[in-house]
Amino acid sequence: MSVVRHEVLAQEAREIAGRLLLSGEVVGVVGLRSDHGCVGLHLFTAVDDLAALVLEPRYLLASACRTILSGLPEGRLGVVARGCDERALVEMAKLEQVNMERLVLIGLACSEDQARRCVCARPHPSQVDVGDEVSNEIQTSIRTAVGTYSLLHCWLADGPGGGETSAAPGDVVWNSGIVLETVSTKTRYWIITPATGVANVTVTCTIDRTWYWAVARYGRVYYSSSLNFDA
Repeated sequence: MSVVRHEVLAQEAREIAGRLLLSGEVVGVVGLRSDHGCVGLHLFTAVDDLAALVLEPRYLLASACRTILSGLPEGRLGVVARGCDERALVEMAKLEQVNMERLVLIGLACSEDQARRCVCARPHPSQVDVGDEVSNEIQTSIRTAVGTYSLLHCWLADGPGGGETSAAPGDVVWNSGIVLETVSTKTRYWIITPATGVANVTVTCTIDRTWYWAVARYGRVYYSSSLNFDA
């Protein structure tokens, strides 16, 4: 990544972090801080300090978030998170090591060069706030009532009104929600939504293909908008 491009993206992250702090939505933002040529993990609690926030090098933040949250009696924490950070936090949440509801992610997409260096097939988080999202991944948010845990039967269909597709995508990752059962690999699942009422799922495909998510609940089936992939 060029120096100019890095600074543009870093400024975008600073502005988002600043808005979160000023609004009181978070009490601090976890990210990287540059100080006299040295870069390290830092908890930003004042907007004026955000000028030192940087995005490189890649740094695994999940364990640090767990430690900071454990010492934070109340309030939410902002995190400048890459895709690998988000996935690590999701796995820790499944083990009840972190509470995702106390985290506000500032999604950072890795550059193509970074993705190649890490041999990463999913170089961005479920929601990208900073950087460019890779076009062969599409995220769908499945929403139910907030404050309740809903059991959903979900499958990929070739069209609205259709049953389970016979052509599986390259990958399916549930970024939030508990996978109770994988009925068919990469095509059909039983899911329990979190208390937020939102289950997020990302489908990856590298060929020309279109699918729809079908979601069954209380005997009714709902279909998402189309997931259109262009090779």
